[in-house]
Amino acid sequence: MITYDILAQHHVFGEKAIGYGIRVNDQSAITEFGHTGIVPNQGFTSVNLYYLKTKTSKIDLQNQCFDDFIISYFFEAGVRKIIMESGILK
Repeated sequence: MITYDILAQHHVFGEKAIGYGIRVNDQSAITEFGHTGIVPNQGFTSVNLYYLKTKTSKIDLQNQCFDDFIISYFFEAGVRKIIMESGILK
C-alpha cells in the first residue's frame, strides 16, 4: 500500500507520493504516511498521519471547512509543524 510511482501536489502539505490511497512523505527527515479528507459542502476536514519509526499517529478532525484549502487545513498544518519541530518523532 505504500509503494508508489505517482507524485501529487497537496494544497497544504506539499508534494507527496501516493501509494494505494496512502500519501507517503519520504523526502523529509521523518517519513510520514497518511491521508487527508475534505468535504466543503458538509463542513469538515480530516488528517491522519502515521510515523512508522516511532509508531506514532496524529489524527485531526475538524468540523469546519472553507473553499480555501489553506484556511481549511490551517490548524492541522500548525499541529503537524509543532510535532515535526518538537523532536518527539526522532
